[in-house]
Amino acid sequence: MSEQRLLTEKQLESFKVIANLGLQNATKALADMVNLKIVSENPVTNVMPFGEIPRLVGGEEEDAVGVYLQISGDISGHIMLLWDYTAALNLVDLLMENPTGTTTSIGEMEQSALKEVGNMVGSFFLNAMADFTGLKCTPSPPALVIDMMGSILNTLSAQVAMEGNHSLVIDTTFKEGAHSVLGNFMLIPSSSSTSTILARLESGAL
Repeated sequence: MSEQRLLTEKQLESFKVIANLGLQNATKALADMVNLKIVSENPVTNVMPFGEIPRLVGGEEEDAVGVYLQISGDISGHIMLLWDYTAALNLVDLLMENPTGTTTSIGEMEQSALKEVGNMVGSFFLNAMADFTGLKCTPSPPALVIDMMGSILNTLSAQVAMEGNHSLVIDTTFKEGAHSVLGNFMLIPSSSSTSTILARLESGAL
């Protein structure tokens, strides 16, 4: 049975609660770090086959930026925060209080800013999941990948194919004032970890 069919409406709603809490805490930490009022608008949560992820940023040949973390502990899997290339540039501008369009390339400083966003979002999401389920979830240090969407996924596909074929995809919009940047947060648990998480949610952890 696929992860998509395993997720009932109640279970998907539980993940939305976790996502909201994790993203709220992450954006608060980001706002404190850069001294800006940054909010994350209500995320849209869906389950998607791994092979369909490229359409989130326009297809396999679209330039994209991903921040990747591996999950270890009571569950295993992967986390990726993904933006199309232009959105990643706009997010850097938002974080650095630059007018949109100021950043035109991603150098060392820009990479560091994006990795910190991925690290915060991933860590706070896993902290929220741990609080609700009692499962220990530890993220690896963040790694940043800049490439065509298809190439980014190829770096993950072999390991993901062995562990799980579906991803929990959460649309995340970071907003400060009139400026907003859309990204996609992806939780890709192993098949066994999916069952473990769902069992905890079903037992009334939320």
